[in-house]
Amino acid sequence: MLGNEFFSSCTSKAHEAFMTPSNNDMRSSGYMETYIHREYLVMMYRNNKKKGIQRFPFTKNQYYGIESYKFHLNTKRMNSIVQSLEQHVKHMLTSSPSRKDSIKNHKKARLNVCLEAPKFLLNWVRPNHERFCPIRNYFGRLLDEKENAIKMTCYGTGSGSSTVGGDSITNRTRRMSPKMVELCDELSTYVNSTSKLFSKGNKVTKKIAKDVCFNHVTVLFYLTDSTNNDGEERKYKKSTLNAHCDVTYSASNKYNPKHNTQREDTPTIVLSLFEPKKVSFFKDYTSDGKTWDVKVPDKLEEIETMTTGHGEFFFLHPADERPLKRRVLTVEEKFENETKASRFKHGVICQSYAADDVKYKVSVSICVRQVTKELWHNKNTLTVSNELGELEQNDARSDKMVKRSNHLKRERNTLQKSFQKLEKRLKNYNNRTFRQCRINGMEARSK
Repeated sequence: MLGNEFFSSCTSKAHEAFMTPSNNDMRSSGYMETYIHREYLVMMYRNNKKKGIQRFPFTKNQYYGIESYKFHLNTKRMNSIVQSLEQHVKHMLTSSPSRKDSIKNHKKARLNVCLEAPKFLLNWVRPNHERFCPIRNYFGRLLDEKENAIKMTCYGTGSGSSTVGGDSITNRTRRMSPKMVELCDELSTYVNSTSKLFSKGNKVTKKIAKDVCFNHVTVLFYLTDSTNNDGEERKYKKSTLNAHCDVTYSASNKYNPKHNTQREDTPTIVLSLFEPKKVSFFKDYTSDGKTWDVKVPDKLEEIETMTTGHGEFFFLHPADERPLKRRVLTVEEKFENETKASRFKHGVICQSYAADDVKYKVSVSICVRQVTKELWHNKNTLTVSNELGELEQNDARSDKMVKRSNHLKRERNTLQKSFQKLEKRLKNYNNRTFRQCRINGMEARSK
């Protein structure tokens, strides 16, 4: 229990903060209550160390120098947030895909259908749900509002040179729901209060930026089935997120803001829901500090895996993505510094099998991060507003990008047909599917 002096102090600070002009998200989520709870968490994490936290590192983390881990955050408030977000994503999957979005229905967002065209695949454009990777939906924190536009934090709006290549004309960023705002605030407190508690083991520079403030949510839907095809001989037995880094650094350990939207040295925290997923880590070395030894990601060797179950959090530590000479445990059980710098890439896979009781599986990842990009969006469409000069130009003046842009323009005209395909596919994901996937996810916790 907290003392009266502590509560009085918190209440005074909360009242002062609440009376200060702030954005609508802070007030609508009950900022006074949140402030008191946040102060309680800070005290609990700092004074009682791991109380309320269960941390599960990779089995061989000391052998390879991995800092990332998964954890449970068992507080009444967090459990309430997780349950609310579970209902939110179920609503998104059981409702018809969104043909038109606006700021008015941000609390009942539906699955967004858009085009994706990575720059490195010049002749390749597909709707996001027809790829063999998870369906991405983006949610930003509301920052400012005008008559016809809103300003939100943004992620995944690049040209696709090293990203998924979302089409800025059809790809929407929705306003974060109140529970998403609470999740960001809660996890920001967790990071800022515990970053120094878990510093044993690997003795490399485990730098996490100060005052982390999560302001963006990406929801990834892994939809799989073991029926082999969708009527067009397209098989969806597994949904895969290939090996990648959330924040990219050069081999010489330089952070380039032009190649990154996420803030430097900040973690990504992922809440897993329903069916369990396998998270894989791949180690990549640089011999000369200029280039990476393995040029093709598919040829990287998988060195460690972890399963994330329903309600578990995965903490992607920023040190794992930096090229560093890591202190590892050798087969002789001695710690030694590696002679070459290395980084870790991670990938995710969710799979269905013919022998499964449930033929259709769903797994969801709610990814929370701090981004630096802020863009104006049209209020009626929630796409980047070109009227304010903020549109990301995917047709940069090069032959390659102009060709990509022309492909996107042609495919936008046929996007309507894609809605019908997705609607038919989503009918297979019913309450029985969610219930069984949730059971499977609960059984996989902490394994």
